[in-house]
Amino acid sequence: MNVFVRWFAAMVFALQAQLSFSATQNSSEMLDPLAQDYVKLVLALGVHDADAVDAYYGPAQWRTEAEQQKLPLEEIRARSEALRERVRALDLADAEEIVRLRQSYLDHQLGAIVTRVDLLRGVAMRFDEESRRTYDAGGAAVRR
Repeated sequence: MNVFVRWFAAMVFALQAQLSFSATQNSSEMLDPLAQDYVKLVLALGVHDADAVDAYYGPAQWRTEAEQQKLPLEEIRARSEALRERVRALDLADAEEIVRLRQSYLDHQLGAIVTRVDLLRGVAMRFDEESRRTYDAGGAAVRR
C-alpha cells in the first residue's frame, strides 16, 4: 500500500475518532447545565425536607444559596417541571448510550422531585404510584 494512502487512511480514521468523541462530549456537555440546575433544585427541596439530601459534596455556595433563597415548594415544583421539559426536548438520539442514559436518569429524578413536593404538600397517592413516580419501580401486586 502506498505510504500516502496509509497516511490518508490514518488521518481519516483519526478525524472520525475525534468527531465521534466531540459529538459525545458535546452531547454530554448539553446536559451539564441542566444537571447543575437539578442539583440546585434538590438542595432547594432539602431546605423543606431533611431527607431529600443525605450527602452533598458540591460547591458550598450552592447549598448556601438554597438556604438563603428558601424557594417555596410550588416554585421548586414548577422549576422541576420546566427543567424536565428542557431535558426531554434535547434530541440525543444519535448520542452514545451513556449520554442517553444520563438524560433518562435526569428526567426520572426531576419527576421524583415533583412527586416529593406533591407528598410534602399533602397530595395523597397510593404506594404503587408513589414508588413508580419516585423510583421508577412499581410495587408488586398483592392478592387478597
